[in-house]
Amino acid sequence: MVGVVVFWIITVFVIGAGALSISRQVFPSPAATLPHDPLATGWCGREVSALQAELLRRAGRFISDALSREPLDAWLAKWDARKAELGRRCPTLKRAQRDLAELRLLTVRMLEGFKQQQDPLLRRIRAAAQTAPHDQSLSRRPP
Repeated sequence: MVGVVVFWIITVFVIGAGALSISRQVFPSPAATLPHDPLATGWCGREVSALQAELLRRAGRFISDALSREPLDAWLAKWDARKAELGRRCPTLKRAQRDLAELRLLTVRMLEGFKQQQDPLLRRIRAAAQTAPHDQSLSRRPP
């Protein structure tokens, strides 16, 4: 008698667990899928915008601060890794990914051209600013 009861309890458990598993596969709950979907959460759009803005902001800093090439290369490697992650998580945004890659290429070319053409000019300007005599009359306020 105990064996029959145990048999029926195990049978009901196995059938119930199987039915629950099948129903979750056939009818997934929206709450279970949305948080993991980068497109549904808006992550993809935010990441595309952030990558574009950060690339241009960093290019501006490179020009205005006349940074050495090494920090830019290290930063670009991190940027490339983020873009690769965007490609993995947001495969439907192929056009945006190609546009970001083209923007990166053109920005790096622009920075390399700037460095080659403008660097001597910037050095002369800085040297002139450092060697210019300091005029005390300009720094004093009238009484």
